[in-house]
Amino acid sequence: MSEGKEMSSRVSRREFVKGAALGAGALAGAGALVSCAPAAATPSVLPDKWDQEVDVVVVGTGTVLVGALAAYDAGAGDVVILEKMPTAGGSTIMSGGMFWIPNNPVQIEAGYADSREEAITYLTRAAEGTADEGWIETFVDEGPKMVDYLRKNTPLDLMTDPFPDCHPDWEGAKNSRSLDCKPGFVEAYKQGKMVATLLIEGLLEACEDRGIKVMLETPVKRLVARQLADGRVEALGVVAESDGDDIYIKARRGVILGAGGFPFNEQMCKHFLRGPFKYPFCNPGNTGDCILMGMALGVDLRNMNQAWGMPCYNIGQEKMGSFAQDRAKPGCIMVNRYGERFTNESANYETIQRAFYRWDVVGSTGSYRNIPAFAIVDANHLNKYGFVYAAPGEESPLVTKGNTLRELASELGIDPDGLEKTVEEFNSFAREGKDPVFHRGETEYDKFWSAFYDPEAPVLAPIETAPFYGSPEIWPGGIGTKGGLAVNTKAQCLNPFKDVVPRLYASGNNSGVGAPGADYGGAGGTMGPGMTFAYIAGNNVAKEEPWE
Repeated sequence: MSEGKEMSSRVSRREFVKGAALGAGALAGAGALVSCAPAAATPSVLPDKWDQEVDVVVVGTGTVLVGALAAYDAGAGDVVILEKMPTAGGSTIMSGGMFWIPNNPVQIEAGYADSREEAITYLTRAAEGTADEGWIETFVDEGPKMVDYLRKNTPLDLMTDPFPDCHPDWEGAKNSRSLDCKPGFVEAYKQGKMVATLLIEGLLEACEDRGIKVMLETPVKRLVARQLADGRVEALGVVAESDGDDIYIKARRGVILGAGGFPFNEQMCKHFLRGPFKYPFCNPGNTGDCILMGMALGVDLRNMNQAWGMPCYNIGQEKMGSFAQDRAKPGCIMVNRYGERFTNESANYETIQRAFYRWDVVGSTGSYRNIPAFAIVDANHLNKYGFVYAAPGEESPLVTKGNTLRELASELGIDPDGLEKTVEEFNSFAREGKDPVFHRGETEYDKFWSAFYDPEAPVLAPIETAPFYGSPEIWPGGIGTKGGLAVNTKAQCLNPFKDVVPRLYASGNNSGVGAPGADYGGAGGTMGPGMTFAYIAGNNVAKEEPWE
């Protein structure tokens, strides 16, 4: 019976991490294989014979790697990690590599003040009432412990990056909670590198040092479970596919699900998310498989209508063009088909995403007023910053050009009068240095990202020098979905009656924890909670008594 493609040497580890780090384009081919409906999630009955027996089965190789390490170090001496894709890292390796942890030891040692109380105040507002009882406090309390654990037990060399929180004007916000691996996001960006590669490689090295086996191209198809006398269902292991064969793996202590969300499951996106969600900038293996498997065991759901939003250019899945690189640069605005601005372009990308979902009813029909949208710049902007993935001074083949705003509007299908009026108004704001409509440039977050691209420029700049340029259509996209399996503060899965589903744990986008809750906390706001609840899951699954 096959045992999958095991990663067993440091050379191979670096090679498949390198492959994953190539990003969306490198994974597009694999995405074609997994974007269809996932395998049947119906729980499997006990087999006559197990092909493998371990203490803990971990599904996924993103933030859940922290859970695999924690489980091993807490006493679960036999841990196996199953990965669906041919490369490790999940969506984590396609991220910026930062993880957001309030009041963490690296931050405090660097001289940045923070407190438990401030973090809870900030996160409570961000959660918008969608964080289950105890999630926020648990994240704030366990996150710093998780950071300490990584510093002491992995080769990761962590530093704090002074990124402002996504809502710096809210009570409890700070500018120092984002962590990453040295040399840090900003310096790595200048060098054309991504620190996410360093994070995943460091976690995999720690797994290898402990003898934790990683099996690539080994998708989990079903959970193996049995019904208990009290009516609950208990997870006992998994059925995975390896080289075309089914293999039954017994999990003596439990299973941790960390296989991501459902952005590449079209049916789930249509039924759960609040509106269109095009071109997710994350791992194409995220098809919701393990969420469906948990549902088959009666696990409840949380935050299924929420996604980690990031508006994207409509240029095709293989390119996955994020609008994030252009939105905050001076002299760039975003308008709808009526030529109207509809948000603060320099705000955090998840907040911007929400502005797309305004529904207009016209007679018996309706449409999203702000979908699609377009970015508009002038020649000064293009020459200074570039536009839509072109270098400064170069015209991208993806852009539309017009000698006048009216000509550009006609080419893009935008109302010409509306665009002219909007640009005239915006230019007056730029000259005055104040945007009274959307308040662009008033928060530290706005100023940070404008300065990131041009330290000397103001956040606002006029659009007045011909020719003028328009982007491809901009649609709601994102870096993943937030919703998933309901868990308690021990990362144990729960049924709709809040009873624990024994031996089954979930973290990251496989769970419904989110940020915790609905709104993004800061740079790395996806990964911080994901890593923390994986750490919690690992420590708790190791305490389970082995079943026989």
